[in-house]
Amino acid sequence: TPPATAEWPGNAVVVASLGRLAPEKSPLMVLEAVAVAAGSSPGLRLLVVGSGPSEAVLRSRAELPDLAGRVVFSGSLPRPEALATIAGADLFAFASRTETQGVVLAEALAAGLPAVAIDGPGVRDSIRDGVDGVIVAADPAGDRADRLGAALSDVAADPEWRASMARRARED
Repeated sequence: TPPATAEWPGNAVVVASLGRLAPEKSPLMVLEAVAVAAGSSPGLRLLVVGSGPSEAVLRSRAELPDLAGRVVFSGSLPRPEALATIAGADLFAFASRTETQGVVLAEALAAGLPAVAIDGPGVRDSIRDGVDGVIVAADPAGDRADRLGAALSDVAADPEWRASMARRARED
């Protein structure tokens, strides 16, 4: 895990995001959702694993007051290290609308991370809604970040539910 996460409180609930930081993967949606969720879950933190053309925009967004000190960027990591890094988190956030197979979701679930994801291609092939993750409706698009943030907050606020989903994620 990147050393900057050591500055987070011990009771922080860490949301991980893994993937190419590019518009088609919707990484900004994840940051916006964490900002929404942090309003009711002040212990929420975000670990962003990956790099790409949107990284500068995302880093600038993470410096705004509602996210300042809550987001750590690992940069690009070799796949085994990236997967080991996210395995230390408490849950996984996914907002891409362009995935077709949801491989990163399957990897997150295999690491024992409950996944909170915007519904889209491949999502229902990986996540069992309410069992090992939460699937958030994609429409209407205008308040997608609010819905994703509310779901992150709900999962973060319920450690027993989160642990139950984590166990189920590892089982399959």
